[in-house]
Amino acid sequence: MWQVVIAAAGAFQSASASRQAGQAALREARAQAAEVRLQKQDVALLATQAHEDQQAQFAEMVAYNTAAVAAGGRVGRSAAALKKREQQLYGKSVDRLRLQEAREKAALEKEAKAIERRGVQARKSYRAQARNTLFDTAYKASAFIPSGTSEAPKEET
Repeated sequence: MWQVVIAAAGAFQSASASRQAGQAALREARAQAAEVRLQKQDVALLATQAHEDQQAQFAEMVAYNTAAVAAGGRVGRSAAALKKREQQLYGKSVDRLRLQEAREKAALEKEAKAIERRGVQARKSYRAQARNTLFDTAYKASAFIPSGTSEAPKEET
């Protein structure tokens, strides 16, 4: 009988350790996902800095073109056309920059979700392992427990 008690205690301890390992795996996965999500902020910051750089370049280009137009004697429509062309190029550049930022953020979020899913799966695996340990031990312990259906001796008449 003491074998059953020792086996049960070992099974419960093993199951508990498996559950704790599952929780630890999930916590670790969530921490890694949080780190990946922090990278999204870095991507946004870099995109904003690049946008500010492009704004400064655009302002310099407009100032240069204005000075060149004035020095060259151009007036009216040709100066406006030059400015409009630069605005279109600047707009396309900013659109590309923001699109790239959105793609990078989406990729990082996808990665973070995948990491979390792996953590959830690891936790489920550890829980199943704990359950299997308990069932296996219960099955093995049942061999040591005498069955309660022993027959009483029959009376002869």
